[in-house]
Amino acid sequence: MQIIINHLTRMQKGFMCAAGVDPTTRRHVRPVLASRMRTEMLACHGGPFELGCLVELGDTKFVGKVPEIEDRQFEAASARRLQRLPYPQFWQLLTELANDTLAEIFGRDLQPIGAASCGVPEFRGLRSLGCYWANRPGIHLQTTADHTGIRFAFDEDSRRYSIPVTDIRLYGEDHVTPGGPAVQRLSQTLANQTRALVSVGLSRAYKSTDEHPALHWLQINNIHLPPNETGP
Repeated sequence: MQIIINHLTRMQKGFMCAAGVDPTTRRHVRPVLASRMRTEMLACHGGPFELGCLVELGDTKFVGKVPEIEDRQFEAASARRLQRLPYPQFWQLLTELANDTLAEIFGRDLQPIGAASCGVPEFRGLRSLGCYWANRPGIHLQTTADHTGIRFAFDEDSRRYSIPVTDIRLYGEDHVTPGGPAVQRLSQTLANQTRALVSVGLSRAYKSTDEHPALHWLQINNIHLPPNETGP
């Protein structure tokens, strides 16, 4: 199986997640291993995975469940990078995949959570990956007492969202520390745009508190810019 990588995200320290589009079916595929995928599989560390690249996965096995219907298990030794797509061609693919509403991607089970987030109850929803046109985009660092994270803000209908960003390009060499200058540059670029094309995904299901049910939370996996703009 071959996929064009359009989702590439950081996880906990030392780990990552990648996903892409089958160029034949135009369906998203998330390659998964029997164990978690380590950052050694990034192209910058000699691995096969990089945004905009065509990757051969070898034989795969469906291991998904709703809403993570994209999951296919593969063998790390079988994966290899074939070629990098010219960026205009990659951008064209993204625009052809992108939807204007989150419900078109994830289904009617997507529900608001708190003041500025949303998610899908465990075992519900249509899928867990997509591409999306985000209106009035903005990005910033958010610092709390024990954590600094990257948030992406956008409008849909009358609601203003503020969603965690896992785009691995916006973090330092440890793939954990937010890259302040990169976020600042992207913020300045987005300030001149009325909408932005982003890869969106749902997290694995977890409970925010013991009193609340497990949810798949919306996250911004990658932020893509037109060919005439400088990306992260």
